[in-house]
Amino acid sequence: HREKYDEWLTHYNSEVRRALARIGYKPEILINDNDIDVRRTVVMQHPEMFRQLLGRPEDVQLVNSILDQQTDIPKGNVAALKESNGIGG
Repeated sequence: HREKYDEWLTHYNSEVRRALARIGYKPEILINDNDIDVRRTVVMQHPEMFRQLLGRPEDVQLVNSILDQQTDIPKGNVAALKESNGIGG
């Protein structure tokens, strides 16, 4: 069904868009999806996309959650990053 992927990028069902994110399809588009779980999936598959979430008021909780789950970043650095981006926690 690969010929349908572009059409499914705007599918009404967020689970369809999330499935595309899980396979790494067009993260540069799906990172801007209206559904927070689609955006979360994009970042889980493409950590380099994380920076695109910074500074978006609607993604403060998502950014906070992702940072809290990081085990390879010293906690002091996580706190500093949160503070510098206006994220409480």
